[in-house]
Amino acid sequence: DALYLAIYEQAMLFELTFVQTYMEKVRDEPIEQALLPLLQQVAHRFEHNVETKFFIRSTFLTPYHLQEALGKKTYDYLDAIQALFTTYFCTKMPRENSNEAAVAYLALLDSLYVEMLYGGNVRFNQRLQAGWNVFYRGISN
Repeated sequence: DALYLAIYEQAMLFELTFVQTYMEKVRDEPIEQALLPLLQQVAHRFEHNVETKFFIRSTFLTPYHLQEALGKKTYDYLDAIQALFTTYFCTKMPRENSNEAAVAYLALLDSLYVEMLYGGNVRFNQRLQAGWNVFYRGISN
C-alpha cells in the first residue's frame, strides 16, 4: 500500500506540474488557443506517459481499501488545477464568472478521462468536440 500511494503521489505531481507549466505558458493566449489544445493533449498523454496513465486509472479505478487516502489526494489535485483555471479565467472574463467557468472546464476534462478509460478514441473525440463546442459557446456569451 505504501508503494502504491508513493507512486500515485509521484504521478499526481507529474500531472500537476504539467498543468502548471502549461497554464503558465498560455496565460496570455485567448481561451480557445489556450484551453482547447490542453483537452486535445489528454489522449496523447494517456497513451504515451506511464505516469499519466497510472494517475488517471488510479483516480477512477481506486482500490477499495485505498479510497479514503487516494480520494483526499485526488481532491487536492483537482482543487489545485481548478485554482489554475480560475486564475486564468479571471484574466479573460468578469471575475464573478471565472470560478464557474473553471468548474465547467474541469467537468469537461473529467468527462474526457472517462471516455479514455471506457470509450476509446472515437468516443473521446466525439465528447471532446461536442463538449468543447457547448462549453465555449457558453462562456463566450
